[in-house]
Amino acid sequence: MKHEAVEKNIGLLAFFMVIAVSVGGLTQIVPLFSRTSPTSRSKV
Repeated sequence: MKHEAVEKNIGLLAFFMVIAVSVGGLTQIVPLFSRTSPTSRSKV
């Protein structure tokens, strides 16, 4: 698939934008679920 076809088809461009934003958001949110605490304070 050529890049020009994606740029000219607004529906296809919107679809790929949603996919890109979803992947970017998941890479920011998913690691937070694996942490035991949301902050990294050291116990002193």
